[in-house]
Amino acid sequence: MLSRDADEIRVLTFNGEHDFGGHTTKAWGDVYGWIADEIRPDIILLQEATHARKDGRRGLHAALHRLRMTGFLAETSTVESPNPTAILVNPAKIRIVAQYPQPTGWWHELAQCRIARAGHDGGPEVSLASVHLCARSPHRRLQEAELTVHWGQVGQVDNPDDPDGPRLQWTVPCIIGGDFNSYSGSGCELAPLPDLTATADRNHRVHRSLPDRRTPDTRPWDTLTAAGYTDLALFAHLHRDQGEQAMQGTSHGRTDQGADPARGQRPPRIDFTFANGLLPNALRTSRVIEDPNRHSDHKSLLNTFDADAFWDAAQTMLTPHLPTDAE
Repeated sequence: MLSRDADEIRVLTFNGEHDFGGHTTKAWGDVYGWIADEIRPDIILLQEATHARKDGRRGLHAALHRLRMTGFLAETSTVESPNPTAILVNPAKIRIVAQYPQPTGWWHELAQCRIARAGHDGGPEVSLASVHLCARSPHRRLQEAELTVHWGQVGQVDNPDDPDGPRLQWTVPCIIGGDFNSYSGSGCELAPLPDLTATADRNHRVHRSLPDRRTPDTRPWDTLTAAGYTDLALFAHLHRDQGEQAMQGTSHGRTDQGADPARGQRPPRIDFTFANGLLPNALRTSRVIEDPNRHSDHKSLLNTFDADAFWDAAQTMLTPHLPTDAE
């Protein structure tokens, strides 16, 4: 069993593949039992909570009860793909202080909230976002990525000591995780980007490529990194010596979609967890994990932070300061 120590914050990013059929199914019970008993996360950024809203949100409440967590579903979900995102937190460590519905401009509305440290009055707040970018359109994905970066925005205020001088600024601490339905542009991947020209699934080629229909889509990843977010798996690879653990592919790699494990081809990464500012410095470990029975078509991401360093980083980011050249 992976321990859940008081001095750490465990963030799980997970696409639950249509909610495993809902909370009355054996698959759902197996997966949520595995998460509760073995993984024991403090924050879950969840996608495809497909059945959790039905019948008075019984599925959501069943999940909260089984995991001993609290949380919420995104307010809406697209009629054509009714797979809401959700955020769940461990109330012993994390309290949700505000929710911000985002119904406009999304294929799947992201779940977005602000959290603070449980048991502490005041203190820094951190934005969380669970995202599931559009699987059917690279143009929509790019728009959604551009909307997402807002939650780690830079704030500014006039410097009271020098009204005519520079403005004081700060950065809102933010963690964004989910299924991006597109690839990393890092150049450090264990698996090369797929050859979409040789992909038997022609719809998939259109869905995952740029307008030339040859180049794999990395624009959402590029957008978040351009906005100052850090890919935590890549950070763990570069700075925590966890390349093989952290940088594994997160899809199972269908052979008609450009990766064939039988031929030694690894599936690529399409799920990511990003953090901005100083938050990555608090990261202890990052790893890709999979439920033992492979109930989902995605593997999940588990990022573990040092709790004190995490909240200290958030406080520093929220303290107004004069901008530096790096900013």
